[in-house]
Amino acid sequence: MIVVGLMMGACFADPPADGGGSASGTTSDAETSTSSTGDSTETTDAASSSSGLLPDTSSSSSTTGCEDGELDCPCFPNGTCGADLVCAVETCVPNQCGNGMPNLGEECDDGNPIPGDGCAADCTYETQCFVGNFGGNPIRLASFAIDRAGNIGHRATTTTVGESLPPQSFSDETSVTRRGRFVYLANDDTIESFEVGLDGTFTTTSTDLQIEGLLGLATDRRLPWVLAASDNGQFALRRIEGAPNGANPEVAETLDVSLSNGSNAVLLDFHPQLSVAYVLVEPADFANNVEIVTLEFNAAGDLGPAHVEVLSNIGFVRGMRAVEQPSQLLLTGTFYALDGNGCFGRIGLLGNGRLTGVEPDANCMSPWGGYVGIIQPNPAGPVLFGTTAPRIAEWDGEGDPVNTVQTTGARHFLRQPWPDTLLVASDSQLLTVGLDGDGATTRVLDSVALESEELAPEDGNNAAFQAGVMLPCPDATGP
Repeated sequence: MIVVGLMMGACFADPPADGGGSASGTTSDAETSTSSTGDSTETTDAASSSSGLLPDTSSSSSTTGCEDGELDCPCFPNGTCGADLVCAVETCVPNQCGNGMPNLGEECDDGNPIPGDGCAADCTYETQCFVGNFGGNPIRLASFAIDRAGNIGHRATTTTVGESLPPQSFSDETSVTRRGRFVYLANDDTIESFEVGLDGTFTTTSTDLQIEGLLGLATDRRLPWVLAASDNGQFALRRIEGAPNGANPEVAETLDVSLSNGSNAVLLDFHPQLSVAYVLVEPADFANNVEIVTLEFNAAGDLGPAHVEVLSNIGFVRGMRAVEQPSQLLLTGTFYALDGNGCFGRIGLLGNGRLTGVEPDANCMSPWGGYVGIIQPNPAGPVLFGTTAPRIAEWDGEGDPVNTVQTTGARHFLRQPWPDTLLVASDSQLLTVGLDGDGATTRVLDSVALESEELAPEDGNNAAFQAGVMLPCPDATGP
């Protein structure tokens, strides 16, 4: 689901949020004692007047001399306008490209002609770049362009000193995130930032933010800050802010969280609508129960309170996503309590984003291996899982998943560059797959093997994808 900004002048947002996976067991709710350190600083992000979620877009325009349904006047109460006009942000505007409302024949319309925001001046989608961390020593960051036909082409590669991202993590997906055109990389105990040009090339902007025991990073398209998790004897969550353009990240706030079993690694995700983040914590010894931290934050970005739920008898999870409809948190992976089979299930979410409990799960199939990637392209459609089998599995909410697309490699990272296209990144292959109107897979569009000389680590091993993000990169001919 590509989200197109409806505000005049608003930028095309990040690629769409993904669906999620699940588990089996019971929860015991134990609120943590928390302490906050560090200064909370205001941000001057160009896209928002605060460091919270999207600005208020409610209409407060004067209607003096205006008739509902006329040009530059309020829309009719039913959301329509007069002839040759459309309703955009409660105002009637011309039915043409650039009005902020996707009309018939337009792929997108963000109300501006600015390149690099995902929607071109002619109201067509711009080419997207997948920026991946391919590990190795030194670490490789590489960009691959994906055009509207699903064709994949290598754009650029950069390197940075390091060996793994981060070494503690069981899910490397937490090692890379982005804010605007800046990519943040968790390199051991250092957060590095790189600016990605419109042509997919890299410029290093910061390499000196140190956080001992760094476990992972994540952000949400609505926020001008990044969430970082770490454990150096004390588990902590940090709000990372930077300059308005995303460069020079700094720690703005630290929130200590008490855990029962310590931490070895984390998975991070944000609620699709609420000011809530979810941090799934793998226990330090891999033998105790997984814990989930439900972190609330306010419009200013202040962290807390944090609540901790224990997922009884679950010792290992490979994926987590918060899904919009119905409101639930999906987990997926290989659970100790279920004899090592690949399993998934659901955790219900209350209206305030808190967990309601883990549903009993019967969807465990040893031949499929672990489920390691999750996406729900259409909130009303099936959930797609990458598996270690390796293949893509499709689940409509009942019974067992259905095998759809054969892949290679064991690690799967699923993203949706276009409404009708799925990107699958494994540890040995990039693959694009067509999607129908319901978000179900149709056919393979293109594939690229990650064995090129530019991506091969110096030790001679093949490239091994670990994590990635997506952002527009229109400055090139073709992929």
